[in-house]
Amino acid sequence: MNGLRRRLAGAMALAFISSASLAAGGSSAAEKAPAAGAQSQGSDYGDYDTPGPPARKIQYSPYPEKNFPNRVYFGDTHLHTSYSADAGMVGCTLGPDEAYRFAKGEVVTSSTGLKTRLARPLDFLVVADHAENLGLAPLLMVKDPTLMATDFGKALRAKLDAGDPAGAWKLWSDSKAGGKDPLADHPDIY
Repeated sequence: MNGLRRRLAGAMALAFISSASLAAGGSSAAEKAPAAGAQSQGSDYGDYDTPGPPARKIQYSPYPEKNFPNRVYFGDTHLHTSYSADAGMVGCTLGPDEAYRFAKGEVVTSSTGLKTRLARPLDFLVVADHAENLGLAPLLMVKDPTLMATDFGKALRAKLDAGDPAGAWKLWSDSKAGGKDPLADHPDIY
């Protein structure tokens, strides 16, 4: 067994024996371990062949004396609003403005119609709406005439009118997976 393996095995045995000894009411292995810098004498607790700390003081971390930002911030790094088809077509009615107001601790009306507010405002919020068909869901909800003039818009609205928002989302998702945007030829929609 090479030196590193022997030291690791000794350390693992020490940790196991120490915890077992303490659980049984005995003294810790650290109390029986050789003094810092002492050479290995061998014992019931493994071979202490690792040198102890040097006699001179060493600065191990440069950070205790430094003045750097160390505050913890709480927020959301990936929020979709009604502007993203995957959120908007399955019931999200809040846009980016409402999302930011909510994050700041203001009262907003949720997608289910309840007034709601965070107990503590967020420190940050990232609205990560999809670029593809940005704003499609709000246009569907208001039955935008330009969108409703397209076959794709009609098919999506029919799914929503039938009470099948998941079906509308699947239709949109499948069109994206196919690599062709059915609204690409209608720049006037966006």
